[in-house]
Amino acid sequence: MDIELRKLIAEGKEIKAFEKYRMVTGLGLKEHKEYVDLISKESLKR
Repeated sequence: MDIELRKLIAEGKEIKAFEKYRMVTGLGLKEHKEYVDLISKESLKR
């Protein structure tokens, strides 16, 4: 799931990533935003 979400985010498909994240985890918008921010920070380091 992590790889798929990273790919969607990198492609600018954050809404699709959110839907997938929520479907799999059951968590909401706040948790998704924290996850996306973490991935974005990691991407910038590379």
